[in-house]
Amino acid sequence: MSTSAGPSSAPPEAPAAAKRRVPEWVVRAAQLFALSGIAVAQPIFDLLGNNAAFFVAHDASTGQILMLTFVLLLVPPAIALAVVQVISAIKPAAGRVAMQVAVGVLAAMIITPPLDRALGFSTVVFLLVAAVIAIGAALLYGRFAPVRTFTTFLSFAPVLFAIVFVFFSQVGDLIFADEAEAFSRVSGLRTPVVVLVLDELTLGSILDENGHIDEQRFPGLAQLAAHSTWYRDAGSPSSATTLAVPALLSGTLPEPDSLPTSSDHPRNLFTLLGRTHQLHVDELVTDLCPESLCGESATAATSGLGMRQLFKDAGIVYLHQLLPDGLADSWLPVLGERWASFDEDPAADLEDAGRGGRPIGEDEPGESGADQRARLDTFLAGIQPQAGGQPPLHFLHVLLPHVPYTYLPDGQRYANPVLPLGVDSDTGLWADDDYLSTLGRQQYMLQTEFVDRQITRLLDRLRETGLWDDALVVVTADHGVNFTPGGHLRGKPVDDESRDDIMPVPLFIKYPGQERGRVDDRVAQTTDVLPTIADALGIDLPDDWRSDGRSLLDEPDGHRRYVFVDERSGDRTEFDELDPERAAGEFRAVLGDPGQAHDLYRIAPHGDLVGRPASDLPTGPPIAGAVQLRDPTAYDAVDPAGLILPVRFSAVLDGIAPGQWVAISLNGVIGGVGRVADVAGEPSLVVMLDPSLLRAGRNDLAYYVVDGEQLRPIG
Repeated sequence: MSTSAGPSSAPPEAPAAAKRRVPEWVVRAAQLFALSGIAVAQPIFDLLGNNAAFFVAHDASTGQILMLTFVLLLVPPAIALAVVQVISAIKPAAGRVAMQVAVGVLAAMIITPPLDRALGFSTVVFLLVAAVIAIGAALLYGRFAPVRTFTTFLSFAPVLFAIVFVFFSQVGDLIFADEAEAFSRVSGLRTPVVVLVLDELTLGSILDENGHIDEQRFPGLAQLAAHSTWYRDAGSPSSATTLAVPALLSGTLPEPDSLPTSSDHPRNLFTLLGRTHQLHVDELVTDLCPESLCGESATAATSGLGMRQLFKDAGIVYLHQLLPDGLADSWLPVLGERWASFDEDPAADLEDAGRGGRPIGEDEPGESGADQRARLDTFLAGIQPQAGGQPPLHFLHVLLPHVPYTYLPDGQRYANPVLPLGVDSDTGLWADDDYLSTLGRQQYMLQTEFVDRQITRLLDRLRETGLWDDALVVVTADHGVNFTPGGHLRGKPVDDESRDDIMPVPLFIKYPGQERGRVDDRVAQTTDVLPTIADALGIDLPDDWRSDGRSLLDEPDGHRRYVFVDERSGDRTEFDELDPERAAGEFRAVLGDPGQAHDLYRIAPHGDLVGRPASDLPTGPPIAGAVQLRDPTAYDAVDPAGLILPVRFSAVLDGIAPGQWVAISLNGVIGGVGRVADVAGEPSLVVMLDPSLLRAGRNDLAYYVVDGEQLRPIG
């Protein structure tokens, strides 16, 4: 029996090209990985890679930095891919449209922000340009295969961005840094050392008309000066905290490319005394104390932030880069001069606390600024009597009187934005409005008086514990602050106009056994602190401990000049002299005389009205207008003994033009005066009211335009 071969039942063999075809989802994944890496990961890598102090301020570990890197690379494209694939599973045609939309949005995120930075779009124009780019990119992607192929080939780019970020940026210096070691040539020291570094305290603000410490406003600092050596002509070499504090602790002039870490500054105060002293160190945005000496977190101010805060802050920084100024200002927290916890809103936090009615001193963790007082309390509580063993080194860098300005002299507080009214959140420049500058000076001085009371607490604590007589005590600041209308808050660039506000800082050193104060008028810089401490303790520093500073116990050099280092370029500018008394005169010109009742509330030119009953003042005909409080209930139920007081009066005015002066009567007495300013296109009035005029319960307000010698009621 014979059989014949029939048609085969097996399907025909698929072409080889079809076998090798890459699944569509893989191609989409590669394309979304490429575009997301360029749109999201690369801007963050570029910004933070050049500002690795961000990670220092967050006390971020290597694992956390790498985790952030992988999340930025993988999570955004994974989310986009998941959405596209889910839609494709439901309806393939809709999935292709969804992919085009994703490509268009990512393309707009890549192209629009740099165009905005170059051309300065308004919000509406920004959104229109972004829409045009998104639609155009989506159409090109959908219609032209070469565009899709090119997008796929870009998938290697995010990997290169990550490699550069981890290995070839400042971040690599953090990840692969060697830890500094303690100085091994010192032993047998018995002198306690206490160092307090304040932030943004300009010397001129604490001087009287004779160039002495203003003892009426600042009795704590005056007491310190009376028992220590005050280096009255001391200057800071930088207006950037991340450069100024390492310079102070290491004795070396700043180098802009260096990080505020022990690996970049291995020879510093903490490694000098690490084998001879018990270290009690609380750094703020620096990390100069090695883990081997200070444990896992010497940066105590940020040691609990963790990954969540790291991601939140990175996201806020990214959105500031992505969005136009109009949307960023409306939707996002102000970055200001901060490195971490950008989502803290001091005004909102304090308003919430005020409604809670907590008594004075009961700050809660997480409130903006509250951690500064808590850190001061912890610092003071840690100063204990010396009972044998190694002597202590107590170090604190506290963010006071630095912005935000929220403290009154007695420790009560008020709601105030991160940056003073009139300071541009993007540029750091003051508006060209002398009243807003005066308001900033006033708020700064109120906070500085609070700082002065903490100095008194420090001196009292050192005496209570028996450390004062034998201790070496240093109180100084990293740099000053500028209030010149039109100028930069940090005086950038520091020049002949701004140097007297930024460079002169207080520098007090109480030497062991010193009983009487003296003033030393030599040219000094904060880089002199470390060599002076070493000299006072009898430590002979070897040659490899290079220092730009000099011991202030040596004979003064009559030819020395001040050096200031630009934080970006590294350029060094030398000055023959500083004139903090010029800056002091600017404070005196706009604030009331020390010792006067209501002195800090009597701002020029109508400060003489403050404290006087409104009924005793000449009045003229009313002016048609209205005053709308930004918080209509702020004065309905006031507790004068509470933590938060409504002393920052803020309102929008109708019928009263910018430039006019307005006096505010608080319970029948003029509590403050201010000038109407144009804020975001609205005639606005912000005035500091004297808290001594507040009463329990409801407070009555009345408003008057100052018209020559008359007060004209508004309404």
